[in-house]
Amino acid sequence: MGLENIDKIINDKFKVRRDNTGKLILEEKKEKKFPKTKITTSGQLILYKFENGNILPFLKDSSNIKSLSDYVLFIEHNDKLFIFIIELSMKRKKEYQNESTQLLMDYIIRTSDRINKTKENVIYKYILLTSKVIKGNTKVKLQDKYNIKAGNELNLKDYCMTS
Repeated sequence: MGLENIDKIINDKFKVRRDNTGKLILEEKKEKKFPKTKITTSGQLILYKFENGNILPFLKDSSNIKSLSDYVLFIEHNDKLFIFIIELSMKRKKEYQNESTQLLMDYIIRTSDRINKTKENVIYKYILLTSKVIKGNTKVKLQDKYNIKAGNELNLKDYCMTS
C-alpha cells in the first residue's frame, strides 16, 4: 500500500527505470570511473533520482539549499516502508544531503498520509556507496548508516531490519 501511495505523489520523471536485464543501476554520471552498482533486491521497490535544482525550482541556487542525496529507494518489507537514502561518492559524504533528503521524504510521506488517510510505518536507512575499499569489510554499519563498496551487487532486503 505504501509504494502505491508514494508512486501517486512523486512525478514519474524522477523514477529510475530498470535496465534490459530487469535490474536497477546506481551510477554516478559525473564521475566516469565510479563503478556502477546493481540492485538485485526482489519484490516491489521504487527508485528515484532527484537532480539538484529540478525538484526544488522555487528555492534559490545558494550553497547547500538544493543539495540532495543521489538516490532514494522505497521498499516494503514486513509491513514497513523502508526509505533508503543513497549517496554515491568518491569522497566523504556530506551529511546535510542526507538531512535535506530526509526532510523532503518526510514531507512526501506526510502528504501521502494526509491524502490517503493512512499512517505509514517508515524506517530510514542511509547508504554511502564509495569506490574505495573499506578496511577489512565491505559493509560498515553505524546507526542505520551503511558504508558499502560500489561496484558490487546490492540486495537491500539484507538491510531491512529495525534497530
